[in-house]
Amino acid sequence: MNPTASHVDYKIAQNNLQPYLEDIFDWTKRNDLILNPDKSTVTLFTPDPAEYETILNLTINNTIIPTVKNPKILGLTFDPKLNFGKHVRITKEKADNANKIVKALSGTSWGKQKETLIATYKATVQPILEYGSTVWSPIIKDTNRNKLQTTQNTALRIATGCTLDTNIQHLHAETKVLPL
Repeated sequence: MNPTASHVDYKIAQNNLQPYLEDIFDWTKRNDLILNPDKSTVTLFTPDPAEYETILNLTINNTIIPTVKNPKILGLTFDPKLNFGKHVRITKEKADNANKIVKALSGTSWGKQKETLIATYKATVQPILEYGSTVWSPIIKDTNRNKLQTTQNTALRIATGCTLDTNIQHLHAETKVLPL
């Protein structure tokens, strides 16, 4: 992100960013490349809830770039406040569905071993929960992290046969799986 496009007043940031978009477009023309504004989007990241629905007025080659509230970039869903709430909802739903595999294996005669169930968790559920964590982990709200942690704990309980009143630290120690 261009540091001149960061400002407490989004209108100033927008005005500072527009010349860079024009420079990028000019560069693509000079290098015989095509920049398609219809495949570009812009998002306003702001702590002010009153600005969440703001439509920005940025253009490429006189075509307005659509403002997107929740862009999905390389599998990560962003939101204006950068609290990753929507990403967590999507991730939790996917991980909960993947947990059904662990649950199904726990009811079979050949898949009941704790080691098999933990390996299945690590192969199917854990990658979903941890995807993009280097981006969201440092800034995610505790409430959102806890939602994902609950899904992990559910899988580990299924794998170990532990009950809901089992101490979380014991659950992680027994499975040798770190908390999120």
